[in-house]
Amino acid sequence: YDYEHKLRYRMADAEALTPASLRAFMMTFKSGNLTPFIRSQRPPEDNSGPVKMVVAHTFDEIVLDPTKDVFLRVYAPWSGHCKHMQPKFHATAELLRDVPSVVVAELDGTANEMPPLLVEHVRGYPTILFIPARSKPVKSAAEILRYEGPRLAADMFEYVIKHASIPIESGATAAAGGESYTLWVFQWMVL
Repeated sequence: YDYEHKLRYRMADAEALTPASLRAFMMTFKSGNLTPFIRSQRPPEDNSGPVKMVVAHTFDEIVLDPTKDVFLRVYAPWSGHCKHMQPKFHATAELLRDVPSVVVAELDGTANEMPPLLVEHVRGYPTILFIPARSKPVKSAAEILRYEGPRLAADMFEYVIKHASIPIESGATAAAGGESYTLWVFQWMVL
């Protein structure tokens, strides 16, 4: 374990533990050529839906993309609260689907290792976070916003619009009949 960088390393499962193999492992670690072990699900083959599935190995690519504001739900598949909230979160993603500067994403917090900056915010499931594009690369946990509002699609949509660091053009909501109409439809759908 590298305490300074909070990274774990492990020997290959097939490698027999001998003094020579341990010595080689430690030398590779000291030289900086050892790849950290990160617990991660496999990335989905198709990630083209309105909600992007994030796994530990795709976290940097999706969540830390400096050109996107990211609205991230960290969930546990067995949690009743997460199951109840999922349709509302997905409705929010549908509403934001045509906004190119916003990514709505989910991460299974029980099956994927999270970066230390994210761990500070996740105290239970579901946890919803907003990572603005302007704060990337993220240097401190203070740059990540924790959504504490109502778990309704309309409220989450308003939060993203309000906190977006890249201006969202009104055409994105006008296409659905205007912002107030869209919010009314989504409130009706999720109540």
